[in-house]
Amino acid sequence: MHMKYDVGWRLIQDPPQDAFTNMAVDEAIARVLADSGSGDPRSSLRIYDWRPNSVSVGYFQKTSDVVDSLGLNGTEKNCDIVRRPTGGTAVVHDSGPSFSLSLKDGLRTPSTRINITELYSMLGRCVVEALHRLNVPADVWSGPKGNSNYSSLCISSLCHYDVVSNGRKVAGYAARRLRGATLLQGYISLPDGLTTRELRGTMIAAVEGVTGVRLLDGTLTEEERTLVAKLRNEKYTRREWNYKR
Repeated sequence: MHMKYDVGWRLIQDPPQDAFTNMAVDEAIARVLADSGSGDPRSSLRIYDWRPNSVSVGYFQKTSDVVDSLGLNGTEKNCDIVRRPTGGTAVVHDSGPSFSLSLKDGLRTPSTRINITELYSMLGRCVVEALHRLNVPADVWSGPKGNSNYSSLCISSLCHYDVVSNGRKVAGYAARRLRGATLLQGYISLPDGLTTRELRGTMIAAVEGVTGVRLLDGTLTEEERTLVAKLRNEKYTRREWNYKR
């Protein structure tokens, strides 16, 4: 049975921001959503970029291992390192947009949690459709799970519903359940010859086409902005969080 979604989602298109702000915004949206009433779900799709280049480490990874494998040492190479609130493996954010999707649990039936597998499947179809609109060959991966070589990087591993193009992984995602909502974070590698603006535009059109949801331009609420500042300053910029493993 396919998932049913809200008629409209809030669309937030952010300019490039540092890694710590990006993660704080994603978590703040999801947490405010989780605490909201059933009559005001405020499901949101956010599309954003990173500046400077950044590495986001999966929640369960050991950051020092990722840093060593990439030859980094803190931020001395003008590269921010941040731990995501979601799982998965590390992603180097040096081109192409990232996105987050925050969905309220029980959109149609109270106490019904989002089906993560169906959500991944839906996002895979959205990314494939977005790339096809730009004449880029792409397919959802349906082969066996596993690493193409040993690495802590996301691009080196393939899981069901990841997107591949010309023999390489170009998109992946990870999820985090909160009590009352689900946060999903993903990325798309920028194909040669295309711009981030083009990819953003086709992704928005693809999400609307695949899900039947209307995306409505919006901004953060005052409650979300307050929580963003708190999460950025007290969590995502702290070494205790980023190197907790």
